[in-house]
Amino acid sequence: ENDLGGVAVIFGGRRPALFLNRELGRLLKRPFVPPRCFSMDDFVRHLMDGDTSCRPVSGLDACHLIYGIARSHAPALLAGRESFSRFLPWAREIASLIDQLDLEEVTDDALRGVRLNAEIGYEVPASVNALIAHLSVLRREYHRALRERGECSRGLLYSLARAKADGLDLPEFERLIFCNLFYLHAAEEKIIRVLHDRDRATLIFQRDEGHWPVFQRLSRAFAAPLAPPPRPAGRRVARLTLCSGADTSIQVGMVREIVSRLRDPGRAVVVLPDATGVIPLVTEIAAIVPECNLSMGYPVTRSVIYSLFEHIAAAHDGMRDGAYYVRDYLRVFTHPLVKNLSLVLEPAVTRVIVHKVEEVLRGEVATPLGGSLFVKPAEIECLDELYRAAALTLQGMGIALVTEELPGLLAALHRELLGRWERVSTAAEFAGAVEQLLDLLLAKGGARQHALNLRVLDRVFAVAAELRRASFSGDRLELGELFRIFMDALRGEKVSFSGSPLKGLQVLGLLETRALNFDHVIVMDVNESVLPRVRACEPLIPRQVLVSLGLNRMETEEEIQRYHFMRLIAHASEVSLVYNDSTETERSRFIEELLWEAERREGRTGVVPVRKGIYRTELPGRGEPVPKRSETVALLSGFTFSPSSVNTYLECPLRFYYRYVLRLREREELGDEIDGAEVGIFIHRVLHDVFAPCRGMRPSIDREFRDRFFPATRSVAASTAWICSMTGACW
Repeated sequence: ENDLGGVAVIFGGRRPALFLNRELGRLLKRPFVPPRCFSMDDFVRHLMDGDTSCRPVSGLDACHLIYGIARSHAPALLAGRESFSRFLPWAREIASLIDQLDLEEVTDDALRGVRLNAEIGYEVPASVNALIAHLSVLRREYHRALRERGECSRGLLYSLARAKADGLDLPEFERLIFCNLFYLHAAEEKIIRVLHDRDRATLIFQRDEGHWPVFQRLSRAFAAPLAPPPRPAGRRVARLTLCSGADTSIQVGMVREIVSRLRDPGRAVVVLPDATGVIPLVTEIAAIVPECNLSMGYPVTRSVIYSLFEHIAAAHDGMRDGAYYVRDYLRVFTHPLVKNLSLVLEPAVTRVIVHKVEEVLRGEVATPLGGSLFVKPAEIECLDELYRAAALTLQGMGIALVTEELPGLLAALHRELLGRWERVSTAAEFAGAVEQLLDLLLAKGGARQHALNLRVLDRVFAVAAELRRASFSGDRLELGELFRIFMDALRGEKVSFSGSPLKGLQVLGLLETRALNFDHVIVMDVNESVLPRVRACEPLIPRQVLVSLGLNRMETEEEIQRYHFMRLIAHASEVSLVYNDSTETERSRFIEELLWEAERREGRTGVVPVRKGIYRTELPGRGEPVPKRSETVALLSGFTFSPSSVNTYLECPLRFYYRYVLRLREREELGDEIDGAEVGIFIHRVLHDVFAPCRGMRPSIDREFRDRFFPATRSVAASTAWICSMTGACW
């Protein structure tokens, strides 16, 4: 019929609903009311509609609740991590563990058994034994605190929904269809089983003849066989292609080549188990694919906005008596987002003043601050030499600017990037400072020019809003602690991209392919530790303890990823798997399994060749000699060749021309260690100063020589120490 609104369809995620409605439209060929589609989490929330005690708790509030409970009921857990920011990683892990206990309906009796064993002592650090011993108390008090606040964690929400399932009527739905079921938590399983036993739900599974322990368990739970139908005779096996490359760039190039040969990109998917390859991939294929839908999270930590906050946090962390460590100070001011702020006229003005400050602190512009390890913003703002040098450069660029405007520009940069944080003492004030800086980047910076930056800004605004609403937002905290809380929150954020999920080439993460079929499947980074991506060890509680509680997360996660990978390629006609073959990695066990199946099917080895990707370089023929101008000839005639300059010329004449004729050189970066060039400079200067008076004669190691040697060594060491202070190194 045209009205399917009385049917509820529940998938593992939200994406399949779009494809379902498209297929229904093709079948019905007329307007229709679509079925109500839910993800499993959305369906559980629907079951709890009307319950005012089930507002989702924010991640920061959940962690702060656990911190407060641990401080009151298990202070031993805070040893060495007394502040909230130091305990925050532990709190996140504890909150996740409690959610797992709730989802799997682990009883207090089971936790009591673990507590008794912990009192005897597992072979783990004392802090871990303390956590195990107090786990049941933490869980009980955490649930109580959530109920008092009228909030729910994900695990508690499922637990409450499961308890409510027996009395559910759901009159708004004629039928419930659960699709593509695989691994079910204990609470999920009981909710679905109640509805199935009352003949309200239809359950749809996808499996093959392989060994899947999950399906065996589900078959027992639902008292029904979950055997697949016979494989159709003559069913064609997908054509498998393996491609290997030494790095991400080669992998992306190979994917581009595969995509360029696709007849119908709309029936293909590129799967990225690791989101770090998203930007290189999209950059490569955007020119050859007219429509591309990118739907996977990109880590905020890989954005320039995150790096700016990271540098600001480091600058304040290294501050001493109101002075900033020069290296950290310059990292903030030379950041690309900072240099392109249009505070006065155009971004070029900001870039000039920033680089002149850098030259001042490096000693390239003679001022009293040259070579300083720590510097106060007010000291820099008082340097007339800085403003004269900046004005001279701007004049050469044709930018008319009154010199008196430059101090105001520098003061504004100090105020916006450093000064405002010094007055912050609460999470609410910190959130306000973050929002003001983001507003400045939007209004005066180049963030609007890049769509990715806009999406990152949106996520950072969301984290700032969460800080402002947090239960501890009014508590007085140290600035370093506020930065640690904020940066920890950012590390868990991902940016989503917009696109049309029903058109063009799909670029998805592995779990986003659930229940979807494609003719051509291309998977990148099919390497161990990436696919499957599992934690080899648990950060808090030993794996044997979790297994005793029924939480074998490592094996479960591996089986989930293996299932979705195998299900996806089983429905494809062509499969291209691309992996990194460098010495640091090895290809995934999933590839080895597919190769074994192919070789067993064919009865021979080597049935799937590996296509290796390489960089192709074409060396041009020897160029014609370039005529030298009179100025160049004059310079070379009086040039004193050193071994380094001769080696440079033999390696690359063009590099010699740039370095010794044009006098071009790379800007030195601030480093932590002394490099070989600095050591060489030190030794050569000592040898020159000590042995220059002996030119043309045999040196005599006498008192006069010693009197000349040691002062020269101290003098050169002092000057080299000054050079090292420029680079942030320790001499």
